Amino acid sequence: MFVDSVMANVLVFVVGQAFAWLFLRSGRFWLGAGATVALWTFIDWWLVSRFVLETPVEGQQVPLLSLQVTALLTTAAYLCARLRKRLAAPKRADRFREGLQQLLSGKLAAADITFRQLAWVDPWDPSAWIARGDACRRQGAAGRARRCYRRAGGVDVKKQFTDLLSHRLKLLHNSASAAKMARAKAGIAPASGPIAIKVDRSSRSGVRKAASGS
Repeated sequence: MFVDSVMANVLVFVVGQAFAWLFLRSGRFWLGAGATVALWTFIDWWLVSRFVLETPVEGQQVPLLSLQVTALLTTAAYLCARLRKRLAAPKRADRFREGLQQLLSGKLAAADITFRQLAWVDPWDPSAWIARGDACRRQGAAGRARRCYRRAGGVDVKKQFTDLLSHRLKLLHNSASAAKMARAKAGIAPASGPIAIKVDRSSRSGVRKAASGS
């Protein structure tokens, strides 16, 4: 774990922070921010334990191991995501075309699966997130659609899809409002006022007559 080597562990921190910054720079904010907070927390904990509290080597293992694991996971997550994107790039256009055909033909569940796979392969692809949001919106899953549109806006660092996303969010809002109005019209309001009181008294009178056998 390089417990005795300050420079080696500082280098581990710098590498992990560099890849966390790449996540932040490329639009994956929460992943980059979470890794950054964890890395700074663990390195501060370790440095304070080592130089301020003068904790023995055995007591430094927890923050040091946490620092190294966080840096390793952050680095591996970024490199694996980039590798997935590179390996899937040759088939990306065909898969996206397949998803659009499913979406246009009304096969919304299949389109959702296709675009979810595309977004997993390349989480920096705004088009895949928007298309998946469209599939979710047309299925009535407003919450999932809104999350997809937000993810698309996050990774759209060049702001090329700003107008399209604004239009999609308006459609989502209109769809949700229309669905709410349809549910309200379909519902039957309970009776109230004098008529309800009269009906209730009549029903109770009928019950009493049935109980007395008259």
